[in-house]
Amino acid sequence: MPRTKTSPHGRSTLIKDPVVADPDLARRRLTRMPAQYYAKSPDWPRFRGGLDAVLHGFETARMADLAEESTRLLLRLLGWRGRIQRSSCLAARSERSERLADLSAATGARGYLCGTGGMRYLVTAPFEAHGVSIVPFVTSNTGVWRDAREMSSLRPLMAAGVPAVADAVRTVAAGHQQIMGSA
Repeated sequence: MPRTKTSPHGRSTLIKDPVVADPDLARRRLTRMPAQYYAKSPDWPRFRGGLDAVLHGFETARMADLAEESTRLLLRLLGWRGRIQRSSCLAARSERSERLADLSAATGARGYLCGTGGMRYLVTAPFEAHGVSIVPFVTSNTGVWRDAREMSSLRPLMAAGVPAVADAVRTVAAGHQQIMGSA
């Protein structure tokens, strides 16, 4: 099973197990703070309309439920039409890089898009064994990507607009598809 070090004192915990310490406070903050910052954005009503499903996740208070539902909301806003699969339903080894490589192969991926943080620890051999290329996720530091490493994904969506972010994501994806086509 996937493990993460999210519990106090670094204890290893299954990803599905961590819970929000104070779900009522977290729900109130998620209800009020984004509205305080982004209510004037033309795309706020679209985001706010999908936020109820995320807020519903506080009923279980499981971080996995909240992360999944917030990801689904962002993907819907961007117009993504793919299929979501849970890693718990796929066969994979437990070591970090092996697990990512196994999951990539199990989903039929030809490439694994890896951020700069992951590139520091990723072991390439398991990916090579599956014939999966590692593609660094690199963007410019301008436009919707400006300051992207230091803030929530919500800020560019509300500041630049959902269509601009969707276009930027499609541009990055097209560039990576070209890389994968030539690999």
